[in-house]
Amino acid sequence: MKKLLPFLLLLIALPSCEDNENDDSNSPTLKNNRAFYIYAEIEGKQFNAASVSTGGELDIIQITAKSSSSDTYPQLVMSFTKNSIPMTYLYPIDFTQSEVFFSPRIFYILNDSVYYIFNQGMADIKVNDTINKRFEVTFEGTFYEDSSNNIDSLEVKNGEFKANYN
Repeated sequence: MKKLLPFLLLLIALPSCEDNENDDSNSPTLKNNRAFYIYAEIEGKQFNAASVSTGGELDIIQITAKSSSSDTYPQLVMSFTKNSIPMTYLYPIDFTQSEVFFSPRIFYILNDSVYYIFNQGMADIKVNDTINKRFEVTFEGTFYEDSSNNIDSLEVKNGEFKANYN
């Protein structure tokens, strides 16, 4: 029994790596120990992912985050290719450059008919681990309701996507 006591104390002291979908903490420890961490400040309001789903077809991966596990909207969605290169992408994207095929696409969806496209600023892919299926990117800039940049816009700061995918 004396040999088991230190082991049991160690188990109690270790932090859990399990996702807590209702925990909105921004502590660095929590960010690093979760299967997903998706956060952004959109027009000064915090978006914390309560639930995340992943999917995709062929070489495209899509990660969809909802701020509530019970509501459908709002959603923060990122799509990227499996071959996306870890680097900084500047928006608007120059469609004459080869990087356009690897740049992440980011959307903010308010409801069935209103959505915004990230088309001004930067997205920095930190990790695209195709073996462990992990994607991490930070982003900052502007969402536009229409990609022409002449319609309603929303500023986004401190955006982070850190998620495992299938």
